[in-house]
Amino acid sequence: MRPGVVDAAAHALGPARGVASIGTVFAGQTAEVAASMRAQYDRLSAPYLADGRLHLPACAVVGSGTVVGSGGATSGVGGG
Repeated sequence: MRPGVVDAAAHALGPARGVASIGTVFAGQTAEVAASMRAQYDRLSAPYLADGRLHLPACAVVGSGTVVGSGGATSGVGGG
């Protein structure tokens, strides 16, 4: 499977089984509220659904920099 493409049903199983913070929240709900949460998940993920898979947008930004002529080594954001 390509990166960013996941099985839609499997993607929803983690929270439904109590995985991570959202899973703890989900697991603590009544059946009615849990069904409503799942309905909202289905609604929000619908634009990314094709062939039973979620095609999730993803991107990365990679950067690099060098401080030249500062008179000394610096580190961290805005160091110097």
